[in-house]
Amino acid sequence: MQTDFVRSTASEPHRIRTRQILKSHPEIKKLIGQKNPTTFWVTLG
Repeated sequence: MQTDFVRSTASEPHRIRTRQILKSHPEIKKLIGQKNPTTFWVTLG
């Protein structure tokens, strides 16, 4: 049976890549917005 998902044992690359980019280009940090405090409540609702 074929599925639409691929299972991988590799580590999640996004956090590592984000750290690499921010280390190389610290000016990008100001482009990352603050977390919206209402997101939590909207998710619960």
